[in-house]
Amino acid sequence: MAAGGEEQSLLDRELALEDQDEYYTLLNVSRTASPEEIRSAYRRLCKIYHPDRYQDKEKQEIASRFFKRIQEAYQILSDSRLRSVYDIRGKKGVENDRALIERTSLPTELIDEYEKLKNLFDERTYIQEVNPQGLYKVSLDATDFTSGERGWASIRVTDAYAQQSVSSSLSKSATLLLTGSLLSTVRASRPYTGLTASVRQDLGQHNWVKVSGNVGRLPSVGFDYYRNITNNMYITGENVLHWMPPFGVGVLLNTHLSRKLDDKTTSTFHIKESGNTVGVSLSRQITEKAVLSSDVMIGYNRSYLQLALCMKPVDLYMLTLSGRIGTRGPSLSYSVDHNISKLTQVGGRVNLSASDGVQLRLQFIRASMNYVVKVQVSPYVDVMSIMMASLVPLGLYGILKILALGPLLRFYKVKETEEIRMEREREMKERRREAESAVDLMMETVERIQTNEQSRHGLIILEAWYGSLFSTTASHDPMGLPKVIDVRVPLQCLVADSKLVLRETAKSIIPGFYDPCIGEKKYLRVKYRFRGLVHEITIENNECLVIPRQSHRVLTNEE
Repeated sequence: MAAGGEEQSLLDRELALEDQDEYYTLLNVSRTASPEEIRSAYRRLCKIYHPDRYQDKEKQEIASRFFKRIQEAYQILSDSRLRSVYDIRGKKGVENDRALIERTSLPTELIDEYEKLKNLFDERTYIQEVNPQGLYKVSLDATDFTSGERGWASIRVTDAYAQQSVSSSLSKSATLLLTGSLLSTVRASRPYTGLTASVRQDLGQHNWVKVSGNVGRLPSVGFDYYRNITNNMYITGENVLHWMPPFGVGVLLNTHLSRKLDDKTTSTFHIKESGNTVGVSLSRQITEKAVLSSDVMIGYNRSYLQLALCMKPVDLYMLTLSGRIGTRGPSLSYSVDHNISKLTQVGGRVNLSASDGVQLRLQFIRASMNYVVKVQVSPYVDVMSIMMASLVPLGLYGILKILALGPLLRFYKVKETEEIRMEREREMKERRREAESAVDLMMETVERIQTNEQSRHGLIILEAWYGSLFSTTASHDPMGLPKVIDVRVPLQCLVADSKLVLRETAKSIIPGFYDPCIGEKKYLRVKYRFRGLVHEITIENNECLVIPRQSHRVLTNEE
């Protein structure tokens, strides 16, 4: 994987592109090509690779293999149904689609495939049904340490909370949720424990109700609901009846009414704490990667106005900045969340307020497990405390990433790439032989194209190199094969009417090409002559190439 699993590895993307675009690249047509364009490309390739064009038996066998692949590509892309399957699911999808028809006479294979899929489905269904979730929180008081009065030993745990839940299906529309929780705090002589059982009943059309009961130190009974009023409006409610010694029974009612005003704006009306607090929230997506929200709350115990801006400058990071003005004084918070991988996320938030001082909240999420550490940095807001809460966690994470996480993840990436490389060693050697054979078959066509282009002062490919052009490592891979290959002949063979077009896909599957450096970033450099003038262009592996272009011209000293 890429470092830290931050995105799909380069190797995975290359393999995915090869699977999705192989047929289009073989015919050198775009994914939106019309049937006429596909037919024309097929006829052009038949003039090069049809076995009947060659007298030599060895060349006939080579041409026959290429022609079979070209025929397969043409049959798939000229069939509208198979082409739609290929566009969505790739080559493997087409093979599976055909297998459903072609293998009906082999019941044992169908049974084995069914059992494999059934076991995979049962495993996923089990995890989804149980749906284990965990939340673990620890609160620390580091005020003595940050003030410089005492050392590390002065940091103490003030609160610890643990919650774990599992679910079970009672029927197609009813689910049982069991939740156990434990809270230990220095403010209480003994911990609070509780076991909650909830039953949720789906009523259809995204409507549901949930009844719950909690037994423990503070027993309670709850009733929650969700109801769609219209397609753009829904209401949710949380109602709890709980024991409050020594006064008896307490009631907590929360209701939220939300309405979608347009495609980018949503408003919500809140009634909280049994009517003691009411408010309105408004959220609007101002750009593709930014959301602005505002909240106005008026209550018996507190009232405030809050503005928050959530931005996603890059896909793996989310930044949030919020400010609040209320009866408890002003406050400001800022946070950053980083997706290390699809299932792993880390985040940190700093909260500055007149009532609570400087607080730091660190979070680690792995799948459905959530771990939170809350640190009271200082009871007052001052520059030193803000810097400690902001810069120290970032610095520690940066050092950890550089010294441990980065090298470890790069090691796994290199190890995975090498394993795949070794697995594909035989395939790579075969592809190299195929590319060299394809070049031999192209020579006659290339000579004819060159003669035609020279007579009209058209497009002549002078040099063309493909591979790891800017690699700082060895110029050969462990198999002794070069990481940069000469592809002048295959490109000249694709020239038609003084024009060459390569689509936005992996170039390694173009006839006459192969991948000389698996898992590494590849480039294509082309030097060509057009109208007697020399041009040169370098592109990345998946970029589109259209030549000639005036911008590619190489200026001489005289110019």
